[in-house]
Amino acid sequence: MIDIVRTIFANLGINGLDWLALLIAYVAVISIILLTSSAIFMLMVWFERRVVARMQDRLGPNRVGPAGLLQSIADGVKMFTKEDIVPRAADRWVHLLAPVVVLAPVMMIFAVVPWGRGLAPIELPAGLFYVVAISSASTVGLMMAGWASNNKFALLGAMRAVAQVVSYEIPAVVALLAIVTVTGT
Repeated sequence: MIDIVRTIFANLGINGLDWLALLIAYVAVISIILLTSSAIFMLMVWFERRVVARMQDRLGPNRVGPAGLLQSIADGVKMFTKEDIVPRAADRWVHLLAPVVVLAPVMMIFAVVPWGRGLAPIELPAGLFYVVAISSASTVGLMMAGWASNNKFALLGAMRAVAQVVSYEIPAVVALLAIVTVTGT
């Protein structure tokens, strides 16, 4: 992709802007990946809804777009127009920050995932340990979600969820260490 952008720059007579060519190439590759994956996701959701409707002897999504293909877009628009209700007894800032704290470690993990040859945003020598350490940080957001509601049952549920996540991480880390030991990398 970078070669294509450099060729276009050379044909236009633009020289010395390799950083701009690299930026355009990265944006193009990321856009292609995002558009392709979101289109596949939309088709899979549509297919799943049609199959479930067929099993339940219903029509399924057929109102939005041709044969209901735009149902996922309609669902996304509906989701963004919904109101976020914070309970009166809840701690407002913790309630609003909990989803961010859960999602941030997941996004940080994508920084070390190699999407292809030369397409790893950050190459760490201990990338696996980074993934394990960062993935365990999302449990803080789970605990925040239970604490923010000011409800003892929500807090109890959050504590159980955190205990479950922590107990599942130990065997997962041992399995990953076995693979690292065998491969030596």
